[in-house]
Amino acid sequence: MSKSKALRNKIRELADANKIDPRDEQELNQLQEAVEGIYKTFEILQAENAHLKRKVNDLQGKAMEAEYLSHDLSANLNHQNAMIDNMENDMEDMQKYYEREVEQSKFNEEVLKCRCDQLKEELMNSKCAAQSAECLQIEVDVLRNELRKRDVALNAYDCQYQQLMRKSKMFRKTGYRLLDVLPESGNDSCFSGAEEEEGGECTC
Repeated sequence: MSKSKALRNKIRELADANKIDPRDEQELNQLQEAVEGIYKTFEILQAENAHLKRKVNDLQGKAMEAEYLSHDLSANLNHQNAMIDNMENDMEDMQKYYEREVEQSKFNEEVLKCRCDQLKEELMNSKCAAQSAECLQIEVDVLRNELRKRDVALNAYDCQYQQLMRKSKMFRKTGYRLLDVLPESGNDSCFSGAEEEEGGECTC
């Protein structure tokens, strides 16, 4: 900002020396203020770009952790990683574009404000991507719990089937039919044991 102060002093010197008229002095001062405003906006954009890069790095770390925890979601996570990489490349391209815009249109503060709004929108999209990754992990946990319950139920049904087959063979050997005697509820059943041992083998 020392250059801006030097520019103001130079304008004042020219005015005091009557080398420029009051109208020119006013216009030069307005231009100098516009330059200062654009420079401040550029500094804000640089800070926001650095913040967005940190957000992208955090998202990449979360995606890698989710891939380690669940191999079933590897395809989706790879897709998300590709999206994150594309977003990072897009933001880098956008940053370069903004730098060129600042150099080419230093006196157009409204354009820079519009670009700043676009960067904020990109940040919201990054947050949405992070929330989507967390939702996917929750869905995986729910599916795993459901699979455990189904494994327990299938194990119990298999135990009951094996019991019925053994009793059927026993009844045939003794001359009875299978339907003459029904299995007693609660006896010779490993259903409760199957519920206690999730995913365990039937011990009937």
